[in-house]
Amino acid sequence: MKNIIASFVFGLVCLFAASADATTAATCKAKSVPAFNAIKNFCAKSGGVTIPSAYAEAEFYSPNHSVYLTILSQACPTEHINEATCLQRWHEVCATGNKDGRGLLPFGPNNKWNQPCQDWMIAPLELF
Repeated sequence: MKNIIASFVFGLVCLFAASADATTAATCKAKSVPAFNAIKNFCAKSGGVTIPSAYAEAEFYSPNHSVYLTILSQACPTEHINEATCLQRWHEVCATGNKDGRGLLPFGPNNKWNQPCQDWMIAPLELF
């Protein structure tokens, strides 16, 4: 019986998380199709994404090169994330960003200063 209840609760948590990401994904896509497509391409990396890594910190461009994604990390313990977590985080950056989906949010494990040590950024190319 405990296993059935635990499975049910886990299923509800997963359903809520999927629903929340669907909402932020829709908001992101409405703000910026190029950012939405770049997020989809970035997170499709086989085996997930490790942060910090050259892949995560490289400038990852949207298909039309109007925006780029990067994850800046400083004094960060290694974190490996799957595709669903990657999409959820990027969609949140985009959905809470400016009218074009550009923005920056901290994520990840805390560093030695007890602060999230990853900055996930969606930026326009004109910025750099």
